Amino acid sequence: FSPLVYPGQTIHGAASVAADGVETQVSLYVRDAHSGNVFEGEKVMIAPGTWENLTYKVPAMDGVLIDEMGFIFHMGGFDRTMIFTGFIDDLYADGKAEYSIDFSKEREEIWTGLHKEISQFTKLKGLIYMADGQMNLSCADFAEMYTGRYDWTDYEAQFVLTPVVGENHMVNVRVQGAIRSYAAGLLPGGQFAILKNENGYKVLAKTDFAWEPGKEYCITVKAEGNRISACVGDAALEITDTDRPYLTGSIGVSMLKGTHDKYRCIAVR
Repeated sequence: FSPLVYPGQTIHGAASVAADGVETQVSLYVRDAHSGNVFEGEKVMIAPGTWENLTYKVPAMDGVLIDEMGFIFHMGGFDRTMIFTGFIDDLYADGKAEYSIDFSKEREEIWTGLHKEISQFTKLKGLIYMADGQMNLSCADFAEMYTGRYDWTDYEAQFVLTPVVGENHMVNVRVQGAIRSYAAGLLPGGQFAILKNENGYKVLAKTDFAWEPGKEYCITVKAEGNRISACVGDAALEITDTDRPYLTGSIGVSMLKGTHDKYRCIAVR
């Protein structure tokens, strides 16, 4: 599964203490699943019988996976006769993400002998595994994987990947499921292109780029309103989509026709 909260976003929540309780400090927090580190916001004093609204902007971080968010109550002391009652409400996260995924820190999640996932990714289809600190994805006909939130709007994503075999190596933005997204990719005949997935991929713009199997590339894709721009090396493209553009969506990677890629890192800003 993809996380619900990411570094760079802001967490919101409301907390209260029972009217017969004691003054208590409360803070919001997130936890990194990889390191176990807890990142905590400002402590706010709450008087008994009152509610306080809290916010915490999670700092930008690299190579993390947030698996938990919530409230910490700091009671300032405890004895065995104490009964504490706290209340929480309206916990959610919003805003832009600013983080990176380091695949050397991710892991294979084995559900059954035939069902395997990579941490913080949702797989549509394809063969996936970890090797030498990189995520590998391959397919016979097609493969796709996603991460991020459905309601992300404008952002820039960088994908560091190595084409291993095949001729259709793509990365995706504004993913709205299996049949709606934009892609930028290395295509047959030494081409770099921006594509749109409308229940099937079609090329919106392309340019010459002499890519080679076995060489690592950084593909950068920027989504702003109905404009999509992408670059790799010295090749750059930009399109404005006026035909029912996709204005929100997550990120991902995809491929066609017997392709195999390996991925070292992804960064979102």
